[in-house]
Amino acid sequence: MISPKCQECRERVLSQSMIFQFLGTFFKVIVGLIAQSQALLADGMHSLLDCFAFTVTYYGSRRDNTKAFLQSIIVGSLMFVCGMWICAYNTSLMIAGTPVRPGIISLVVSLFSIMINYYLLDTTRCVQEHMPEDEGVALCHIQNKTNFFSACAAFFGILLAIVGFPIMDPLLAFVIGGIQLFGAAEIFGTGFGSLKEPLWLTKKRLAALLGVFSLILFSVYTIKTQNILESRKVILIPSA
Repeated sequence: MISPKCQECRERVLSQSMIFQFLGTFFKVIVGLIAQSQALLADGMHSLLDCFAFTVTYYGSRRDNTKAFLQSIIVGSLMFVCGMWICAYNTSLMIAGTPVRPGIISLVVSLFSIMINYYLLDTTRCVQEHMPEDEGVALCHIQNKTNFFSACAAFFGILLAIVGFPIMDPLLAFVIGGIQLFGAAEIFGTGFGSLKEPLWLTKKRLAALLGVFSLILFSVYTIKTQNILESRKVILIPSA
């Protein structure tokens, strides 16, 4: 029997997670652009994705197992796409770009993000312990966990860049993309675990689709990186 208090905590943490991601996206993207922090921008893109993902989780948390499966496919696919884009973009940036030292304000925003995400993670962990069969809470817990680790990666990337290692900012942004990919894999596992019978979208077919998308994305950014490097070549024309 689920206590009214647990049910109240469940509704509160789902709505709070969704609201914070909307607010977090605005501050992280704006401050990331101003402070020129790739790690904070990557965390901001993560939050932008979660604005939609938490909305799907919140409104889909009252459905049956089949709906929970489709919900996990939507959220997991979004996380995968976002993670691949972050990894590809920052790989291109590290090869072709010159890392810059981000502003101190980005460090403050990332620290605030860590504290908020830890609160949400701790709350969803408690709710999940009392409601282990709730698919919506399970997905929300995974999302809050990836948000917390992404915020930590952004903080350390910015901190190391400020103290004299600028390359760590895009490098930790790449790590944030990897955290997204691990989160997507965990969400896919949760969704497939809820199935009672096989569907047309099997694990192998899904993996093949995501693999093709990964190759296309990395190919595009490889070409982009090559074009940037070619444009930097200086051709000296001798004077007559």
